[in-house]
Amino acid sequence: MEHEVNGKVVVLQKRQSWVEEVSGSGVIQYRHESSGHCQAHAPEDWANLPQVVCEPDVAVPPLQNIVSSRRRSDDEQNIPELRTLPYANAMSEKEKAIKLQALRRQSQSMTTDYMSDVEMYNMAKPYSRRPDKTFDPTAVCIVCKTNKITMVFFPCEHKCLCNKCLDYRPPVTQIAGKGAQWPHACPVCYRDVSVMFENTGHETELYWKQDEVPRLPRNFVATFKRTGSRLNTAPSMVFPTLDELSTHEEVDATDDRPKTPLKKPPRLRDKTKTCRLM
Repeated sequence: MEHEVNGKVVVLQKRQSWVEEVSGSGVIQYRHESSGHCQAHAPEDWANLPQVVCEPDVAVPPLQNIVSSRRRSDDEQNIPELRTLPYANAMSEKEKAIKLQALRRQSQSMTTDYMSDVEMYNMAKPYSRRPDKTFDPTAVCIVCKTNKITMVFFPCEHKCLCNKCLDYRPPVTQIAGKGAQWPHACPVCYRDVSVMFENTGHETELYWKQDEVPRLPRNFVATFKRTGSRLNTAPSMVFPTLDELSTHEEVDATDDRPKTPLKKPPRLRDKTKTCRLM
């Protein structure tokens, strides 16, 4: 596999079956000589591999080309500018170590740390509802770590606190048929708890059958009323009623009254005009 930098391959060092080189885009990579596989990070046993002496490369790419494809981190040290002399004579071991350390630090800063998300997921998993709509029966209280849990919080649906720990932070208001009120936040997800029910398998149905109707946002209510007012007052908008669209009753054959032609119901305006008015 060929890598060109200003038309020439730049090899930094060679170790047993591995080559550290600069790619065509100016990024340091590690290439396996036999398979041609390239990767951005060094092999696990890179430090233990014996180094192979190779001839110095006189075609050294400019430093800005080496680091231009990676985002500079805030703590990156200033990398000394390369000279126009051959690579082996221009760069000292100290300058080379600083350059490689800065590039590797940039590579680490580009890697997202997912460990915190994994820890949060593992912490909330025992207290969350499983795919079969049930909870882990072996889970204990997240606070005291001893008592079993019976109440399920809503709307987050976490089952994490026992009754004894709930009483430590009063008040717990019990309402017949409407669950219990606990004006605090869930210790797992830190969302406000609006109501909690005992875990009987039907707590979700009880939650959605509450008499309280969710309040609509004020902006939505105002926009809805304003739109309805515009539709009712627009002069060019015609809305046929059910009486106009319904078929008229057949006239009795014995009726001698003069027959009047049926009027067609008015049609709506063009779609483009209707959308424009709305």
